[in-house]
Amino acid sequence: MTTRRKFIQAAAISALPAPTFPPGARAANPRPVPDAVVFDAAHAATRAFGARWTALGTRTLSVTGGDVTALWLEVRVAWVRRRIAVAGLTEPAILFCLENLAWSHGLRVVFHAEHIAMPDGTLQHHVQRDAQMARLTTSHLQRAGALWPTRLADAMAARSTAPAGRRPGPSLAALQPALPEGAQLLTSWIIAAA
Repeated sequence: MTTRRKFIQAAAISALPAPTFPPGARAANPRPVPDAVVFDAAHAATRAFGARWTALGTRTLSVTGGDVTALWLEVRVAWVRRRIAVAGLTEPAILFCLENLAWSHGLRVVFHAEHIAMPDGTLQHHVQRDAQMARLTTSHLQRAGALWPTRLADAMAARSTAPAGRRPGPSLAALQPALPEGAQLLTSWIIAAA
């Protein structure tokens, strides 16, 4: 339930100047890279993913405890002014929330992959949407071993733009696979104009 205090805090934050998302690697490299990247601070793989994007010169935003509120307040202001591209490696609930909020700004999930850490330590990767656009396959990520978050970030940074006129529907973020006990699911994604 929204309280008066939360409403006033949200209104005050919304009135602040929009955060500037530095072009980062975009200025030196014409490749279409996201303006901001979200990672979940609770997971080692997502922290490595975020560190790679920081090294590429892209602004990173961390999420803690699955709470998307602070992230949404920051990204929403930018989406109102300019439809920035946002990428991430997070738990599925973060993508689900951001995707639903992005639709009203004309943004869609243009890339989506799932990464499952099995209880025995093995990893399973499944590219759900636009592997060709990211030039990324499941075998690329499998061969990367423990360096898969870095390989994933590099592939997402080098992705080509989606073909003109193509407007994807909702992603499969709401449909989580049945996981064995002790397995952990992370999802990588790009939300952009499509």
